[in-house]
Amino acid sequence: MEKESKLFQRIKEEIDRIPVIDLHTHLKLDLPNAKNLAEILFYHLAGFEIVSAGGEVRDELPNFSSPVVPMDNSIAEKALSKYIPYLEFIKNTSTYYSLNRIFNDLYQFDFQNINSSNWRSLYDKVRKTGNDDTWTKEVLLEKAKIESSITGLWWWVKKEPKGKWSETRLILPNLEMTFWGIISDMKEDILSGKSLDESVSRFMEKYLSEGISSFIFCDFPFVGFSYQEIFNQGGVEELAKKYLSGKTLSEDENKKLFYALLKKTLEICNDKGIPWIMSVGTEGLFPKTVQSVKLLPSGIKISHDIFPEMAQVFYHYPKIKFLVMLTSFTLSQDLCVIAKQFPNVYPLAFQWHGFYPAFIEQMMEQRLDILPYNRPIGFISDAYCVEWSYGKLSLVKRVLTRVLTQRIEEGVYSEALALKIARRWLYDNPKEIYFGKE
Repeated sequence: MEKESKLFQRIKEEIDRIPVIDLHTHLKLDLPNAKNLAEILFYHLAGFEIVSAGGEVRDELPNFSSPVVPMDNSIAEKALSKYIPYLEFIKNTSTYYSLNRIFNDLYQFDFQNINSSNWRSLYDKVRKTGNDDTWTKEVLLEKAKIESSITGLWWWVKKEPKGKWSETRLILPNLEMTFWGIISDMKEDILSGKSLDESVSRFMEKYLSEGISSFIFCDFPFVGFSYQEIFNQGGVEELAKKYLSGKTLSEDENKKLFYALLKKTLEICNDKGIPWIMSVGTEGLFPKTVQSVKLLPSGIKISHDIFPEMAQVFYHYPKIKFLVMLTSFTLSQDLCVIAKQFPNVYPLAFQWHGFYPAFIEQMMEQRLDILPYNRPIGFISDAYCVEWSYGKLSLVKRVLTRVLTQRIEEGVYSEALALKIARRWLYDNPKEIYFGKE
C-alpha cells in the first residue's frame, strides 16, 4: 500500500507539471474572474445541490441556471446568508471537492469549516481578485497551467468577440449558437432577397473575420436526426422569410429549414477545416414557473441511433474535426466505436451530467482500451470563471492519476507511457486540433 501511495504521488506530481488546453469554457473575454464569492459558490452544479439539500429558491435570490450573468453584490450577500448552512449536506459530493480545492488552494481558506460567521472574510478575498488581471494569469497559468481556454460566445451576446487576452491566446473565442440564432442574425440579408446559401456564407465570414476559430451549434445533433433530410430543402428561402416575419412554422417546416442551414454550415466548415464542437445527451426541460426558471433543469435524453446517423455526417465532411462532448455515460461505448473508425471524430472530455468521477473513470478506461492515445481530449472545464477552471481540472487530474497509476501497478503501462498519454490528452491533442502542429 505504501508503494502504491508513493507511485500515485509521483504520477500526480508529474501530471501537475503538464500544461493544459481547455477547449470548452464560458469565460468572459475581458473579465474572466468571479466578481464575488456567490459567483463561485452558486455555479449551477453547486447551486442545484444546495437546492436539492433543501435551500429554497426565491425570486430575490440568484438565478442558479445563468452563471453567465454577473451577480449583484447585494444579491450575493443575501444568498450567502441564506444558503451557507446547506453546504454541510453536500460535503460528500464531487462538486464540493472542487469547491474545497478552489478555496483552500487559491484563497488559503479552510472551506470545510465555512459557516455563517466567517464567510465574509472569504467574500472580501474574492471581491479583491474580481477585477485583477494578475489573478487571471496566476490562476490559469501558474496554478492550473492552462495555457489556452476556448470560450463560447452565445448568439445573444452582441459584442465584438475579441478581448484583451486574445493576443496572448490565454482566452480565445468560438461561436456558440442555435440555428435559430443564425437565422435571426441573418435577418437583414434574407429579407433583402439574398439566398439562404449566400446569407449563411456572409454570416460565417463575418465571425471568422472577427477571430472565431471553431463553432458549437447547440441544437445539433438531436434525437431523431436523419442525414437524408439534409438533401430535402426546396423552398427554404420562403420558410426563412416566414419565420423572420414572426409566423409560426409547422414541425415539418422547422425541420426543412434546420436541415438546409445545417447542410450549408457543414459545407463551409468542411471547406475551411473548422472544428465543430457538439454536445450529446442533454435535454432542457424548460419549465414555466418562476421558481423553476431560476433552475432551468435538464435531463438526459439519448438514442443509440444518434451515432449511426451521425456517421454519415462524419464520412461526408472528413475535413471537419468533430469534437464530441457526452453528458451521458450511456453513450460512451457508442462514441468510442465511432471515433475508432472515423479519424475526424474526437471524444471531448466529460460534460455536465457526466462530470462526476464515477462516470469519468469509466469513460477514461474505455478510451484507453479502444482508441489511439492521440485521439481523446482529456479535459474541458465548461467554467464561467477561472476559479472553476482550476476546481474542475483538479478533479479530472485526480481521476486520471488514479486510472493511470492502477494500470502501471498492473504492469499494463510503464510510467513513461502513462505520462506520455496524460500529456497527449491534456495538452498535445487539443493543441494540434485547435492550433495545428507548431
